[in-house]
Amino acid sequence: MRKKHLKIEIRLVGYDITKSKKLKEHIDKDFISQIHALEVTDSFVQEILKLRKKHDIPIDGYSFEEYQKNKGQLLDKIAELTADIHINFPKKFLINETIKNRIPDIVLANFIYAPGQAIYIESKGLPLPTQRSRSRYNVKIIIEKRVSPYQIQKFIKENSEIIRSAIENSIPDTPNLFISERDYKIIDLRDNKKKKFREIAEELDNSHPDPKTYKGDTNEDSTKTAYHDAKKRLKNIIQKEKT
Repeated sequence: MRKKHLKIEIRLVGYDITKSKKLKEHIDKDFISQIHALEVTDSFVQEILKLRKKHDIPIDGYSFEEYQKNKGQLLDKIAELTADIHINFPKKFLINETIKNRIPDIVLANFIYAPGQAIYIESKGLPLPTQRSRSRYNVKIIIEKRVSPYQIQKFIKENSEIIRSAIENSIPDTPNLFISERDYKIIDLRDNKKKKFREIAEELDNSHPDPKTYKGDTNEDSTKTAYHDAKKRLKNIIQKEKT
């Protein structure tokens, strides 16, 4: 049976954010939603698997630790893979520049470095690592001398229309791909475990933190609706063919 889903680790430099809720809060939510959508988008998964087969990479990819340890020996393979992706990878996926540039990391070891917060202060004193955006799309507000929070708020308020226009003209719209953890579980149980909607509804009710006192309202129909709504939203990751 073919593998339908991926598990992509979202990392900050030196950190795996899946192991820290606090770190996850510092990542752009749209970026996380895009990665989760790609994990369960069949056509994207198949492209990744085809690249692994073509470039003699394990079907499940290398582990992150194995990849880091042997990266020096993989330089030629990485260069060939990167060139292949740049020329041949389908353009139909609505993903940002950061993800496009990091597809080799997904193919090789199922991970991607996050771009950092959507809005953040870059400072050497921050306890969390930050990165400048690798995307060519950005709008910057630069502060070159000491100002008060009130002056910053006043500046943004007085220039809100200019800022809004700059964002709309400079940064591509991101498709809404947010899907709850519950709905991702429904997709996994249906697509990977091949469970019936009635069985999924029962499992969701039984997995409640306090199933003895919880009067579950999850049923076969609501589970089926949630599944199809989620799958429909995930289709937004694919660019519609022009007619």
